[in-house]
Amino acid sequence: MGGSEMPVVFAIAIVAVFALLALTYLASVYVVSGLAYSRLAQLRGLERPWLAWIPVANSYLIGRISDDVSAQYCKPTRRRILLPLFEAIHLVFWFAYLIAYFFLTATSILSIHQIGGFFPWFSHMLTSTPYLLALVFFFVSTAASLCHMVFLFLSWNCVFREYAPWKSGNYIALSVLFYLLLSAPFVGPAIILTICRYTPQFELLNRHRYNPSQNGNFPQQ
Repeated sequence: MGGSEMPVVFAIAIVAVFALLALTYLASVYVVSGLAYSRLAQLRGLERPWLAWIPVANSYLIGRISDDVSAQYCKPTRRRILLPLFEAIHLVFWFAYLIAYFFLTATSILSIHQIGGFFPWFSHMLTSTPYLLALVFFFVSTAASLCHMVFLFLSWNCVFREYAPWKSGNYIALSVLFYLLLSAPFVGPAIILTICRYTPQFELLNRHRYNPSQNGNFPQQ
């Protein structure tokens, strides 16, 4: 193998390692979220718990669970609609941004050569339609992602307060910190999965606990 081929092989190896790490990260988020949401939906007796394994639909499911818990205390919410809506908007505009970005990247070299240097090309690019579209797509995607994140935190907190009220503050703080500082959105679902495992069955299944008018007797703690 010639010396000129070594940088290419090294670059391919670096890209492969980062791709493997990215896939591992995405798989961990997918699996932990799927296990947590589907298990919680099953314990609550909700229909179609398998939605936890479908992207965007899993946002509907955790929103539905949050709505279901809130309704027990006469606090109607619409997170089953808002969560998947904002996630879908984020994904659509993020992919549109990537397409516009790659189009700009693909035409950059030719444009620099034709326009006559980097600085004239840069000034021209700032006013070009693909650049402006990419900028709009990016901001819309970011805004939708932030809205989705807020409603997701509210949904997690709703579950924490319902099934682990003595630690709900710590749980939501950990979930938010890991999400924002370490980009680890699987921490919240991992806590939910732990709660499902160690919370007594009746606290998840017995509806008389929330509607004592149907039965004057509460479950024994």
